[in-house]
Amino acid sequence: MEVIHLQEENLDSINVILKECFNATAEYEGNKIHLGITDVVAYVGLLPFELEIENKKYKAVGVCSLATLSEFRGNGYGSKLIKECIKWSEINDIDFIILYGESDFYSRFGFDEIPNLYEKNNAMIYIVNNDCVFEKIFNKETIKIWENMPKF
Repeated sequence: MEVIHLQEENLDSINVILKECFNATAEYEGNKIHLGITDVVAYVGLLPFELEIENKKYKAVGVCSLATLSEFRGNGYGSKLIKECIKWSEINDIDFIILYGESDFYSRFGFDEIPNLYEKNNAMIYIVNNDCVFEKIFNKETIKIWENMPKF
């Protein structure tokens, strides 16, 4: 089971996964990092972005569309991709990772719930940079900044 970086020529395989798991398809977006499992049976997209909070710029990445074809579920592919997202973020000096998903799954990897973000209860964050303090990033004053965050 090898994690590979997917390219535009993998779009058909990505869309098979997205169609089965989310009943959606996507255009290839060059600004995203696309990771998959060999033979493209599982997929995750990463959207890097920057936010400025209290005059400090933070490098972040949004995780979007973690999915595995149904016949390949239960083999650890999703876990492998999330671990690879964390590894990629560490290598690329990302301050934090944000996503929307099931807390039971993502908390195993160190993700914490973010209260009151977009009035959703399933927003999660993983702090990569230890200098990045959760309470400074998410408080009553800064939550409005997050309204300008890219949707993923």
